[in-house]
Amino acid sequence: MRYVGYLGGISGTGIIIGSFLSGVICNYSVELAVYISCAIYLLSIPVIYLLLPSDQELEPFKIKSSSTYKNTGKDISWRESLSIITVDHTQLRNIILLYSLFNLGGNLFRSNFSLLLAESDVSTSENGYIMSYIGVISLLANMFIIPRITLNSKKMVQVGSMIGCITMIIYSFITMDMKRVIVILIPIMVANLIISSAVTTDITKLAPQELIGGVLGVKDSIGSICKIISPLIGGLLIEYGCEALLLSVAIVYFTIALFVTITKVLEPNKKKQE
Repeated sequence: MRYVGYLGGISGTGIIIGSFLSGVICNYSVELAVYISCAIYLLSIPVIYLLLPSDQELEPFKIKSSSTYKNTGKDISWRESLSIITVDHTQLRNIILLYSLFNLGGNLFRSNFSLLLAESDVSTSENGYIMSYIGVISLLANMFIIPRITLNSKKMVQVGSMIGCITMIIYSFITMDMKRVIVILIPIMVANLIISSAVTTDITKLAPQELIGGVLGVKDSIGSICKIISPLIGGLLIEYGCEALLLSVAIVYFTIALFVTITKVLEPNKKKQE
């Protein structure tokens, strides 16, 4: 859990710097911000090639291998990984389902956040500064809050989802201005980071060593699918008002809390395959 928090903190640092610079550059030209982003992506290619270690250079952790899925020396396809998750490993399947719900709710809010800000008459440059502020929250939470949480994964998800649910309900019933947006983003971001850290940690714990790559690939694919459909769903909901969008996100968070409470998913010390 600690290292997941630290990785999130590094990511948050990038969000802070990038969003702040975006707010400054957009005062001059939006196109200039796009061109600078493209240049940074191009420069990252040789940096990755030179600094990222190869598979042979990596020293694997000493993890006890699963007795069910022994390493045969052959690569396991994503179809085999998906079959194992959906059919053979009930606990892992339920956590992936939980992750899907979380991604749907989180992306439903994030992908339409600019539209919510537009309702608060926030300018383009102020939007960039708010995104930088989100990065600050992410950095602080990942570096100083997540690594120090002593609750088990189940309680973390229950607490995080209820915080998200209550916050979204409050957000939907009050008029937003800049100050209120700044305040209400704190519990929203902290709730998302708590859930994300708990679910990601349990996925890596439960996945057999030989299947970790395939399982994480399935997990990331689900995240990408949610990023595609969330703006579409959000666009339909926001036609009925911002309240409809925010209350829908609140329902997703409540469903997550209910799902974790009534099922055995994320049970403490439950690491073995069912």
